[in-house]
Amino acid sequence: MYQIYCTEPSNDESVNCEAYENNVDIQLELECLRELEEVQVLINKLDFENSFTAEEFVLYNDSEVTMEMISDDEILKAVQSNNQEKEEIKEEPLSTITHNEVIECYDKVILYLQCQEKNYGSNNEGIKFIKKLKKEALRERFCSTKQINLDNFVNVIE
Repeated sequence: MYQIYCTEPSNDESVNCEAYENNVDIQLELECLRELEEVQVLINKLDFENSFTAEEFVLYNDSEVTMEMISDDEILKAVQSNNQEKEEIKEEPLSTITHNEVIECYDKVILYLQCQEKNYGSNNEGIKFIKKLKKEALRERFCSTKQINLDNFVNVIE
């Protein structure tokens, strides 16, 4: 950028300088008006019921109330409080079902599938799978009722 140092500007130079500055201001003002006209044409094409002017559109942000930005800490507090509320909602624990109840249910399902074989077609694979599950439940029942020797009991407590 060049700087011009003048000791004393003459009257002609100061008049020319003012005229130039006025001319630049006028040019900027005209450019601004042209842009506003273009924006107004676009707004008119939108066909709003409550139309507004291009000036209102441009100055809208100035009239809008600006709010402060939320800090990261405030965002974290808000999110963490929501997570804590979700954690407080606990589901009720499932009721315990004994091995005997499960075995009875498997027997009923097997009997039902055997009686309904006509409706379900060849259902041997399904019945075999249910019988396998029943066998597993029988094994679990047997293992849970097996007597534990005293040495294992003492080791568990220690």
